[in-house]
Amino acid sequence: MNFVMISIELSETMALIIVISGLLLCASSITTTSSNDFYAVLHGNLSQSDRNELPKICGREFLTDTLQSRSAGGVLVRENEYPWVLLLTDPEWTRVCTAVLISRRHVLTAAHCVTNFPKDRKLEKDCHYTTIQSTYLYVYPRTRVNDALNIKRYTSSFSVARVMVHPSFSCSNATGDIALLELTLNIFTEASPICMPHFNESIPKNAAAAGFGKNPNISNNTRPMQVVNLTYQGTTGDRIMTKTTGRTICPGDSGGPLFKTNGTHYVLLGIASTYQKNSCTKTSKCTTRSFLYN
Repeated sequence: MNFVMISIELSETMALIIVISGLLLCASSITTTSSNDFYAVLHGNLSQSDRNELPKICGREFLTDTLQSRSAGGVLVRENEYPWVLLLTDPEWTRVCTAVLISRRHVLTAAHCVTNFPKDRKLEKDCHYTTIQSTYLYVYPRTRVNDALNIKRYTSSFSVARVMVHPSFSCSNATGDIALLELTLNIFTEASPICMPHFNESIPKNAAAAGFGKNPNISNNTRPMQVVNLTYQGTTGDRIMTKTTGRTICPGDSGGPLFKTNGTHYVLLGIASTYQKNSCTKTSKCTTRSFLYN
């Protein structure tokens, strides 16, 4: 299984912005990276019964709303909707990211969510990072409680047994920004995995992304998961362009899934990597998001 790294060409404060037909569009782009060895770890840790079970249970538990009917802006997600989206945090809740369940015991998220590195990393040619100890990370299913600020009160956490950061991850330019987490216990009733993509999985005109990013238009007393539509804009070489309007990408969205529906199942297309610096404001008109996708 090959994954492709979607990255954004950014300066410190400027996103890659393209004007098409007079519309201001925010674009995300993709570059290729090989990760066969990385994903072989996942398959090597799945029993034959697990591999047989996944196609039967993945991506099936969702509510009736379709991606096509959703607003292009952030939409609040109801309980039990998108049961494969998880909250990732540390004991002190100093870092909050989104993650996605891909088997009963395996989770994907952004590598920068599970690593430590200098704050001025963009100024360094060679950025050195350390992986956070697995015992210092927890994931929370959010099917019962959709508010990140209250999820600890009503939902049990799952401990992480192992953290594997993509070997090509660079904290200076966010290449290879993906990590695989193995949980200490299987998740059976609290969440359900999303379907993994096939090789060269097609990307539809409309896909969606979900995350626990802080929304400047919502009270600080709540932090619900939201979903946003993204429009596929085509490819440029090995890059895929998407746009979104009226919804900012904020801290906490990192590690969340880009996904599509084929009518009966939801399929994972990518993992949210970076967002435009200073884009999380009430006045933001468009956003730039980067993903990993198959």
